[in-house]
Amino acid sequence: MAAVDGIEIGPCVGRSERPPTAKSKSSVSDIETSPLWANYLELARAYGLRAGWSTPILSSDGSVLARSADLLA
Repeated sequence: MAAVDGIEIGPCVGRSERPPTAKSKSSVSDIETSPLWANYLELARAYGLRAGWSTPILSSDGSVLARSADLLA
């Protein structure tokens, strides 16, 4: 966790090209070749991460409450 502590959430940070408030799912099928993971590739390799998905969690009124992320090792 210390390796990613303090990283600001943004539209092109890590697993997703979507901003945190986007209401659509997003994925990166190959972390090794994704420009979104370029700054974190060594960290991803250290943990054997290969792909990632991000899904919004919506409230009853349709606003984004959070995003759930899954990483494949």
